[in-house]
Amino acid sequence: AGRFSNVTAGGATQCDACELGKFRSDAIVDYDNGTFCAPCDPGTHTPDRGSSLCVECPEGEVARFAGSPFCEACPANAQPDISRVTCTCNAGYFGRTLEQSKVGAFQCEECPEGADCRLPGTLFETMKTKTGWWRATDESGEFHRCIAKTHCNAGAATQTETSPCASDRVGPLCALCRPGYHARTVNGVCEECPGTNQAITVSVLVCVVILGGLLLMYWILLRTDRHLVDRAAEEARELHEFGGDVDWLDTRKANMRMRASGRDLHERVLRNEVLVVPKARPNLTYKIKIALGFLQIVSNLTYTLDIPWPTAYQDFISAFGVVNFDLLQWSSVDCVESTNFFTTFWVVTLTPIAVMVLVTLLYLMPMSVRAHVRHQDNDLQMRGHEMSMSRRRFWKLFLFTLFLIYPGVSATVTRLYACRDIDGTSYLLADMSIECGTPKWTKLAYINIAFVLLYPIGIPAFFFFMLWRNRRKLHRSDVRLQLGFLYHAYSYDYWWFEMADMANKLVLTSLVAFIPSSLAQLIVAQLWAVGFLCVLLRHKPYVRNADDKL
Repeated sequence: AGRFSNVTAGGATQCDACELGKFRSDAIVDYDNGTFCAPCDPGTHTPDRGSSLCVECPEGEVARFAGSPFCEACPANAQPDISRVTCTCNAGYFGRTLEQSKVGAFQCEECPEGADCRLPGTLFETMKTKTGWWRATDESGEFHRCIAKTHCNAGAATQTETSPCASDRVGPLCALCRPGYHARTVNGVCEECPGTNQAITVSVLVCVVILGGLLLMYWILLRTDRHLVDRAAEEARELHEFGGDVDWLDTRKANMRMRASGRDLHERVLRNEVLVVPKARPNLTYKIKIALGFLQIVSNLTYTLDIPWPTAYQDFISAFGVVNFDLLQWSSVDCVESTNFFTTFWVVTLTPIAVMVLVTLLYLMPMSVRAHVRHQDNDLQMRGHEMSMSRRRFWKLFLFTLFLIYPGVSATVTRLYACRDIDGTSYLLADMSIECGTPKWTKLAYINIAFVLLYPIGIPAFFFFMLWRNRRKLHRSDVRLQLGFLYHAYSYDYWWFEMADMANKLVLTSLVAFIPSSLAQLIVAQLWAVGFLCVLLRHKPYVRNADDKL
């Protein structure tokens, strides 16, 4: 036993010992070819040469093939199966075959984030995704977090299909709706498109509601400054009476206001110091402005930060997205005409220009004509004053419009550069149907430099320039009529604080998105928000304590 007959080159017959992995038993006889050694079955081996039988591999080792000369130890985090033929990875790990392994041996690796390796024996190609994660194919080693957890179902990818998407969702990260469906928000559920007539009706109603809300805010803004118009008219008459000497008039009025308290500002004016601005009266406009700013920030954060927000929170916050005045988001235009982020980009960037053209045509020009008609035969000074007030109120509406659209338009123009690499292909995070780096994207990226300078950088710079140029006239009624909503809510020493608040909006709604790690995004956003809150509590820039708390 353990030996077989072997014919030598000289024709003689001799008995040799069976090699490792094979055995010879007296029960095995081949009458045509003589005796021979049989290979051991998978999971067994021969401990020595010339063995007459095969024995099971030791504990922790396997023999994967018939006739294996020796048993192999399973790698770390793995154990043999019952037959000792293959190694199976423990729960929480996955196995790579010899072809997949970089080290040329079976190995178990820790389960990547987003993969489901709860069952022992999970292999690279059979790994399933967890809910809220996406995998391109079973050959991809990358698992990507979906934009919304509800977009991606748990399951396995194949060679030709991605991991399963939620109902009516397709594309990378399951971020797109299949043809014939649309979503109101990026995180929303894909709904079947209504009929063409209904879609057009909904789109028109959305536009009417948003424009109606804008007109309502314009009306509130103009109504709250009526007393400034009368005060500015009085100042204009006094200025005309004293020969146009603005500095002298400012000194006279300041002394008249402060004499009752035993103080005289004449010396301060002579030293070219800025006059103290009187405390502002309660004004609903500033509270609306603070509330709008807060809602614009939180409604953009769900798009900016790449973190798994709770679905209920996303749905709740998405309802306030209307404050960003995104007409396409809340309409059904995409059901009538094919749209993508490029369409949204042009609508968002050109809408402010169109609004200001309409305000010019529907407010400034009629008010100028009215001034000419009312004072055609009267004092030219009063006609000039009324036209001046109309122009200042127009500028107030213009600046207020820039304030309203700033977070939304800044987020839109910066999102053009926020791309996400998925298995070697770079997609636009705001619209996964668009690949970054294509000629169309590259051309728009260069054009967008002008819009970045115009909106995220240009609007705060323009506000600062207007306030800096008038910093010694902030107490005047005509200046307050034009610029008051930018500074009059703040103490005089903090006339510039609106630009700090706009910087806070820019960081939280736009710039945080460029931080590559979702964890780093969350940390930076929290530190920034807490830091800005500390600045507010420490300096208390608002005139009213209620506004500081708000």
